[in-house]
Amino acid sequence: MSFLGRLRDNVVVLFTEETRVTRYKVLTNSIGGLTTGQNIEGHGSEWSPMFDLPDIVPNAPTVLTFEAKPTAEGTRFTVRASQSPVSANKHVVDHTFTDTERKTFHVVLEPLALQAATNELIFSVAGGQNATFYDAVIMYTADKVTVKKPLEFTT
Repeated sequence: MSFLGRLRDNVVVLFTEETRVTRYKVLTNSIGGLTTGQNIEGHGSEWSPMFDLPDIVPNAPTVLTFEAKPTAEGTRFTVRASQSPVSANKHVVDHTFTDTERKTFHVVLEPLALQAATNELIFSVAGGQNATFYDAVIMYTADKVTVKKPLEFTT
């Protein structure tokens, strides 16, 4: 076998390139704020948006970011991923407010917490109180590029 043939068979196969891009999913009802108790995508003290994450890399972590503002001190809320095979409905956020200020949350979810289809994040507010959730966004790693045509550069 020639040198180039051995190189192709033994070395080139060691180097592969995998496509990895970051995508985001905005939970659109949270734009501008969504207050629990309004019965939008939920009942009473819960907000439960359903969503898909096309082409998600299952073993990569995802990031959930949002803001929340309680209606009263001592308001407790939790967030959990209902379809997660690894977390078994474990809370990814469990927070009790000590004041009524709006706060920002950034949570790294464990791999496999979200799937490609039929995900649900359940935001629950305890104790008959309410909270408003703002601008919820999920950032995740995908294995396909969405740009289908070549980029054009102009000068």
